[in-house]
Amino acid sequence: MGSLVAEIAERVASSSAGARSELEIRGGAASPGTLLLSTAETSVVDGNKLGQIDFQAPVDAAGTDAILVAASIYAEADATFSSSVNQTELVFATGASEAAAEKMRIASDGKVGIGTSAPASLLDVQGTVQVGVDDTGYDVKFFGASAGAFMLYDESADTLEIRGPSADASTSTGKLLLSTALTDINDGDVLGRIDFKAPLEAGGTDAILAGASIWAEADATFSASVNSTELVFATGASEAAVERMRINSAGNIGIGTDPTFTVLNEGALELEAVGDQFPGVRIERSGGSSYTNKAFEILVTNTGGLNFYDATSATARMIIDTNGHITKPTQPAFLCHGGDGSPANMASNDTITFPTEIYDQNGDFASNTFTAPVTGKYQLNAQGYLYGWDVDYDHAGIQIVTSNRPHQFIDSGARYDADALYFTCNVHSLCDMDANDTAYVKWFHASGANQVDGSLYCFFSGYLAC
Repeated sequence: MGSLVAEIAERVASSSAGARSELEIRGGAASPGTLLLSTAETSVVDGNKLGQIDFQAPVDAAGTDAILVAASIYAEADATFSSSVNQTELVFATGASEAAAEKMRIASDGKVGIGTSAPASLLDVQGTVQVGVDDTGYDVKFFGASAGAFMLYDESADTLEIRGPSADASTSTGKLLLSTALTDINDGDVLGRIDFKAPLEAGGTDAILAGASIWAEADATFSASVNSTELVFATGASEAAVERMRINSAGNIGIGTDPTFTVLNEGALELEAVGDQFPGVRIERSGGSSYTNKAFEILVTNTGGLNFYDATSATARMIIDTNGHITKPTQPAFLCHGGDGSPANMASNDTITFPTEIYDQNGDFASNTFTAPVTGKYQLNAQGYLYGWDVDYDHAGIQIVTSNRPHQFIDSGARYDADALYFTCNVHSLCDMDANDTAYVKWFHASGANQVDGSLYCFFSGYLAC
């Protein structure tokens, strides 16, 4: 027999239908077939090859690279051999347009390296790793050291889940740690960051910048007793995301500004607007099956005051100026006065008319009558400067008549010994009124003639007190 290569070549050349053309190594009935590749080296050191299998197409007509060894598997010593040492690594090599070069290695301790000849862990991949292809993915799962804990990329849900341990404890939660390798942390250093972006957006330019970010920023130089850190929230409109809100290490929140304002033993919220905008807060309730949408806004004015609005009107409902004065532009309040000599010759229980409104804030006074817009306590005042007291009156006076009860002033007339040209009657009362209750002023008298006239100096006023 000639060389083994020649014999295999002869068998391949003479093979015919049904003939076998491969080399078979068959073991005994209880033992496997074994192929032994060995070296005659008597002093094996690190890097020596103990045996090698090459794969090539030596007779390819293209020549050059085509006839080089295209793939190899070989065993390589990983240390100097001795009576107690035979550390060996398996190397897998492939070629593309050159002789086969190393691509993967299994070290003597079982570590697998892909793209590295010195794997540092059980699987050390130095290069891009891909699981699946676009539109056809696979689950990837990493288990933790505690029961129930894992990280899973779920291909069907397109979701990355980090699950905590199954133990019933306060620490049984999924955790994501963002950290820095800096060894000297100073104010302004970023400890970790999350960016949100659309990198494949066809619009390009601003469209592919980070649209929003969250990061943790050191607020002081770190030391054994200091780790002051702030959380920063950034969003973009037509630029990379910029800071909009910050929570400092004291728990204070700044929107549009550093949260420097503090309140003793309390967290604080500080707002600052940019340019001509007014800083403010909007509180909104979304409507459900039984409710409509409601909103309330608090804005700082250009003079430094606070304006309170509801979403139905551009009119401020309450204003607090920089001196602490509080006004309520739509709070019910009115003042009106009577006519000259009107009404004339009033009979008992006639309504006193007030034809002239001095003001009617919120528009609740009409036709001599005030109508309560809401349930509450109303301070009502009637001042009667009247003409024509009849000495024959047993008693007389005025009433503020509300839906719940009358409030009145009664003059017994004992102070008069003759008719009086003019006299006064005043009623002031804090009245309980329900929404849509009414109030008006009337004259009354017992005995005597219908001879009393109203005047310009009769007033009716009121406001919602509480």
